[in-house]
Amino acid sequence: MNNDVAINEILDDFTKGKIEYEHTSNLLINLGVQNPNDAIALHKAAVIALQRNELFSKVSKIHTSFITDYNKNNDASKINVVSSSTGRLVTFSRWMMRAAAVLIVVAGGWFVYQYSITNSDKLYSEMYQSYDVNTDRGTVVTSINPHRMIDQYKQKDYSAVIATFLSLPISNNREKFLTAMAYHETSDYTKSINLLKQILDYNKQTSSNLYNDEAEFFIALNYLKLKNNEEALSWIKAISSDKSHTYNERVSKWVVTRLKWLK
Repeated sequence: MNNDVAINEILDDFTKGKIEYEHTSNLLINLGVQNPNDAIALHKAAVIALQRNELFSKVSKIHTSFITDYNKNNDASKINVVSSSTGRLVTFSRWMMRAAAVLIVVAGGWFVYQYSITNSDKLYSEMYQSYDVNTDRGTVVTSINPHRMIDQYKQKDYSAVIATFLSLPISNNREKFLTAMAYHETSDYTKSINLLKQILDYNKQTSSNLYNDEAEFFIALNYLKLKNNEEALSWIKAISSDKSHTYNERVSKWVVTRLKWLK
């Protein structure tokens, strides 16, 4: 399990009261967190911010309703009532402003915490999903492949997939993609990107779209692994803005925002 994911799970368990403070601190130290007390405090602030945000939304609705009722009943002939209502309005508004100030401070702490723990590996772990050849979209096999690349990939024998590909005199999109994924799984991210871009070039030239979405998504993930956040951002922004993209739901606006912090 990725360290950042494990750290977040520990902090969540502490916030829910499942583990004690001291035990939480020790677990964080074992995972390499240098300032466990700060991490715990910031995580609690994040939870409070989310809770306060819901409360503030409710307060705002009450405030709007109060002003509406006040304006409807604002009769010049009822000076005492107006005066009393105005007093209550001022008191309520001041209370709401104090509540908003607290919310801003807490939310600020949450954003500081998110900023401090955001990195390429964390974003990668949030978006990554292994490619399952059984979920192949719209693939039509038009010829008998004289090799076992698909079986090799299903068996996670990535070295064999790469060796098979290198032995082929010519290759199609399916073979390129499976090999690109084998390179990705064996941490050879540059070679993976090169093959995925060949798929995109071929699709552009032939007006095809086979493995197009997959290629774009895993190009972005490869760039994250290479710590090339600027290139990763350009691909991820394009996926995020395309509602019809296969991987659109895995690339939220929040992911885009945090990646911009790393640019």
